[in-house]
Amino acid sequence: GHVVYIDDDNRHIYDLHYDVRFVDTTDYPLSNYRELVGFIYGILSQDGDIEKIYLDGIYNLVKTLENEDLIKLTNKLKSMSEKYSVEFIIAATADKDALPDDIKELLI
Repeated sequence: GHVVYIDDDNRHIYDLHYDVRFVDTTDYPLSNYRELVGFIYGILSQDGDIEKIYLDGIYNLVKTLENEDLIKLTNKLKSMSEKYSVEFIIAATADKDALPDDIKELLI
């Protein structure tokens, strides 16, 4: 399967294997989690062989992401994961204690 790496800039473009599809969202400002979900649907619609999607720096990708929205986003990604057989990996810099319990149980 294919792997997609979504980031808010291109600083990691040369760190990734050439088979990884790199997506820089600089030209696609995402103001809320709904726009990110739509963006991901667009990526999935173009490639039915995607196996994993990495979201690097979720708080940088989505300009407004409150805890409630983060819960809604993760629930939506779980649903998408089951429907399209795609694994989502989300990276974030956050205080673990400030995260809602629903999110803490997803941490690895």
